[in-house]
Amino acid sequence: MNYLTKKLVLMCCLALGGITGLFAQNQFQSNQYMIYQPLVNFAAASSYQSTNFGLFYRNQWVGIDKSPVVLGMNASMPLEAFNSTVGIGALQDNIGIHKNTELSVHYAYTLSTGSKSRLSFSLSPVVKLLQNNYELIETTDAGDPVFIGNSSTVTTPNFKFGTYYYRDGFYAGFAVPNILRDDVVSVAGSDNAEVDFHPENMNLFFHSGYQIDVHPKHAILASVFVRETQGSPLHADFNLMWELDRKLGIGGAYKTSDEIVAIIKLSILKGAVASYSYQYSLSEIGDYNNGSHEVMIVYQFEPKKQRAFLEVPRF
Repeated sequence: MNYLTKKLVLMCCLALGGITGLFAQNQFQSNQYMIYQPLVNFAAASSYQSTNFGLFYRNQWVGIDKSPVVLGMNASMPLEAFNSTVGIGALQDNIGIHKNTELSVHYAYTLSTGSKSRLSFSLSPVVKLLQNNYELIETTDAGDPVFIGNSSTVTTPNFKFGTYYYRDGFYAGFAVPNILRDDVVSVAGSDNAEVDFHPENMNLFFHSGYQIDVHPKHAILASVFVRETQGSPLHADFNLMWELDRKLGIGGAYKTSDEIVAIIKLSILKGAVASYSYQYSLSEIGDYNNGSHEVMIVYQFEPKKQRAFLEVPRF
C-alpha cells in the first residue's frame, strides 16, 4: 500500500476520533462528572474535607467495533495549613487505532469569600502519550509493513486551568482542559507532535449545580454542564437527581447532542459511593449500537478532625 493510501486511511481514522471528541486536544466524555467534579475541574477538589479519589470506566457505543473505551482516576489531598489541595490524575482513552494516555499533577488554592463560601483556583501540568496501533487496520494487502505493529509513542505537554465557587447547596465552576493545542501529525510515515498556543483552540467548560432540600434526608439535585469545543456546536447537559435518605440517588440527563442518560448512585460503605449510567442516542447512530455504559466509584477518607463543613451538591 503506497503512502497516499496510508494518508487517506489515517485521515478517516482521525475524522472518527474528531467526531467522538476523544483524540488529540479534544476531551474525553463522561456522564458522571457531576458526581466527582475534580475529573473535569480540579479546583472542585477543594470542596472535599479529606483525602479522596475517584475511578471511572466508560464503554461508549457498545456493539460498534473499536468504539471508545475510557478508564480514568483522580486523587486529591487537602493541605489545610496552606489553603491548598494537591492531587494526581491518570486517564487512558482508546478509540479505533488511537490510544491516548494522560498523566497529570494538580494544585489548587482556595480563598474564603465569606463565612460560608469559598473560591478556588487550580493549575495542572499534563503529559500526554499518544500512540497509533496500525495492526488494527484491515488492509487489502496482507502483511503490508506500513501497518504492522504500533507507531512510536508521541509525548506532548499541556496545562489545565480551573476555578470553582461553592457554598452550601450551590457551586459554579469554569475550566480550560487544554491551554495548549497539541496535535499528532503523520509525515513521511512518522508521527510527530505539534504543540503551540492558540486561544481559539481552547476547550471551555462551565458547570453549575444546586441542591434543594425537600426533607432532612431527601433532596433534589440539579446541574448543568456546558462545553465549547473548536469545530463543534455548543454542547450542554441538563441533569436532575432525586436523592433518598442521602444514600440512594436516581436521576437522568438530557444532552443537546440528542442523547438521554439514566443514572443511579448508591452509598455502599461509609465514605464510598458507586454509580452507574446508561446513555442512549436518539439520533440515527442509536440504531447501530447498544448504548454507552459507565461505572464510577468515589471514596473519601474520614477527616481526622471536623472543620467548617459546606454541603456542596455531588451531582
